[in-house]
Amino acid sequence: MELPSKKCSRLWRLVLIFTLLFLLAILQRPRYTGNRSQNLQQSNNFVTTTSLLNYTDMKTNRKTLSSAYSTSAEELINVRVELESRKKLLENVCANIQDDTGSIEKAISKMIINENHGISWCPIYKAASSTWMKHFVTLAGLLSGTIMDLIRENSMQMNSIVRQAYITNTNSKTILKKMNKTKKFLIVRHPFERLLSAYRDKLEYMEGREYYYERFGYHIRQSYRKDKRDDSWGKQEPTFEEFLQFVAEERQFDEHWMPYYNACRPCGINYEYILKFETLQRDQNFFIQENGLANWLSTVENVENTNPRGPTTSVIVKKYFKNIHKSVLENIYKIYEMDFKLFSYSPEKYYMISIGDIHKNESIS
Repeated sequence: MELPSKKCSRLWRLVLIFTLLFLLAILQRPRYTGNRSQNLQQSNNFVTTTSLLNYTDMKTNRKTLSSAYSTSAEELINVRVELESRKKLLENVCANIQDDTGSIEKAISKMIINENHGISWCPIYKAASSTWMKHFVTLAGLLSGTIMDLIRENSMQMNSIVRQAYITNTNSKTILKKMNKTKKFLIVRHPFERLLSAYRDKLEYMEGREYYYERFGYHIRQSYRKDKRDDSWGKQEPTFEEFLQFVAEERQFDEHWMPYYNACRPCGINYEYILKFETLQRDQNFFIQENGLANWLSTVENVENTNPRGPTTSVIVKKYFKNIHKSVLENIYKIYEMDFKLFSYSPEKYYMISIGDIHKNESIS
């Protein structure tokens, strides 16, 4: 009789345990008021919203950036044809030019190479260099609010950040090996307008540009200001024409006005993309889209012009070049002749508005 009793006792204990668990389960169930299906939907919406909010924001931001650089199929074809035409012209002009190895190695050492994104850039200052310095800092994952604040306060230079982020190996063979795994590009600009932009930014006013005044400005003023009756005699800084005379006669180049041919050796380095400042937004959008960078880079429109004197517009160009003697421009052309020929630029419209041209035209476009 004891054995059945023990079995019954264990059975009752199991029944009691299951009953308690069932009651606990009922007590812990969510209590809904009103329409049950509506309450369930609200609960699900809350969970979905809170758990996926960051993902949704990130996805939206990426779509926004990508669409900012989107280009229609027809325009893609047109831009590609034009870029191929630029490259073909470059190859034709370079056909009879033998570039020396030393100069090519020097240019290679200045390349900014991002292996992760497969692009390399030869910086040409005063030709969208600030924009692309920012882009390369972004691609390195270093652009932050703190960094941007320091740059705005002039406590840090974007150029310095890029050079630190993309420290180049001193071995030219190693650099070349890395570079050849990427798509190489450069951005060029009309040589005359680049010179004007460099002058306005670095030499027109001494305040905040003391380094350039001490290095170049004082010497230019002392050497090329001949007429004391000139209205500019009381001005400490050199005039634009004095600056051009200095460049033409002494051929002392800073990185902001060094010829493209010297800086980037386009006849010795195979650049897959030649972008132009004059069609920058279109060319740049094409390059960014074709190389899968749209999700990584902020839009071009958000990048402010870093020249404190403002952008060099066609009105500004006319204002300065109408006071330049044509003979000075002709001498400058000789210095930058390779840049004009390699990248299909013409000096003619600037000659037309300069002093001493009998066919002077009052408009520039």
